[in-house]
Amino acid sequence: MPGPQDRYKFLASGIEVRVDGELVDFSKRVLYRGIMFDQVPNFGWVVGYLNASWTLKSDLVCNWICRLVRAMDRDKFVKAVPVIAGQMRTEGMLSSVFSSGYVQR
Repeated sequence: MPGPQDRYKFLASGIEVRVDGELVDFSKRVLYRGIMFDQVPNFGWVVGYLNASWTLKSDLVCNWICRLVRAMDRDKFVKAVPVIAGQMRTEGMLSSVFSSGYVQR
């Protein structure tokens, strides 16, 4: 049974993500465009729609990541880090949009 310590493991994969040596607590992160977690550099997450075609969203996300990487190469950037302003953070954002039981739990 997952416990509080598992909030540091990236979703279902079990990997631990660290930024500057500190574990990332994904329960305190906001997704930018449903792709990148705020304050986690160079980390894109591909997941499909919950209520429509899974591959449609996955294709859109992969295209966005490729455009980002091409722009970074073109402009000689080595890091992309979304930063979400304090007022934009909301508690329970995902659960307020979807009413399915598996999302609410």
